[in-house]
Amino acid sequence: MRRVLLLLGAASLALAACKASETAPPGAPASFVANDQVAATSAATTAATRAGVPVEAKPDAGHPAAPAPPAQTAPASNAAPPAPSATPLLAYSYDYGVEAPPANIRILVSKAEAGCAAAGTTVCEITGVNISETGPDQVSAHLTLKATPAWLTGYEGRLATDAQGAGGKLTKTEVTTEDLSRQIVDTQAAVAAKTALRDRLLQMLQTRQGDLADLLAVQEKLADVQGDLDATTSELAAMRERIATSEVTIDYQSSGVLAPQGAWSPVGGAVTGAAGVLAASIAVLIYAVAFIAPWALIIGGLIWLFRKRLFRPRAPKPAVVPPTPPPPAP
Repeated sequence: MRRVLLLLGAASLALAACKASETAPPGAPASFVANDQVAATSAATTAATRAGVPVEAKPDAGHPAAPAPPAQTAPASNAAPPAPSATPLLAYSYDYGVEAPPANIRILVSKAEAGCAAAGTTVCEITGVNISETGPDQVSAHLTLKATPAWLTGYEGRLATDAQGAGGKLTKTEVTTEDLSRQIVDTQAAVAAKTALRDRLLQMLQTRQGDLADLLAVQEKLADVQGDLDATTSELAAMRERIATSEVTIDYQSSGVLAPQGAWSPVGGAVTGAAGVLAASIAVLIYAVAFIAPWALIIGGLIWLFRKRLFRPRAPKPAVVPPTPPPPAP
């Protein structure tokens, strides 16, 4: 039981060192991060050796070999860090703007798509196309793609030539770079350290020593380490993908206004304006009728009831007939 606890403690220490390397401050040198990871791996190996678990030294690519038993282990501070790349690892992104007549926007977008498709998906890949038309003279498009640096060599000139051939011009060119050298070196060191830690835990499970609770604890720790290793490997692959292919964004905007310029243009404008005024007047009348009609019916009904109740005509009184005088006596 004591041996398993020592090994789990060493594994936790190595895993914490790996996580610290991923969140190291931007100013920390790569050698500082690598020394921490080597020290963590050395601690895990030392604990496994003291506990009686055989440790097989397996050198990892770009990382120092696992240290020998404690009597022959050199100080962790003397371990060589991963060698940085001789050339900077840069991720490029390009942003272009093209202005052309509205009728040629779709033609330019189709030409850019066809050129990328002809190069093949391994060289160039369209990631998004969006074309919007709000009027005959207002057309815009947004195109994004990913391509290799070799294919993008001279792409700005080709794009400008296509724009000029369609009666437009290249209006914006913006290139941004990001140096990923240090991040890639640190991530590679983290992957190597987590791989070594995973191998140690797998070796512990293969020995099958200890009770069931100890084996379950080792399996749980191994699952955590494997999850962190997979996430770190994915981050490394994404950074390498950014270096292998560059992101390109092209914004197309329409230029000029398609409006009639003949001698009868004022007459056409007046007719269009008169039609608009007439339509607006009809709309006002419709709104007025819709607003007044319900209230007119309600108020008219109330007046009719009021007059019928208060000014009801009274029945005429019967006429009083004076008594007839008796006839005179003979």
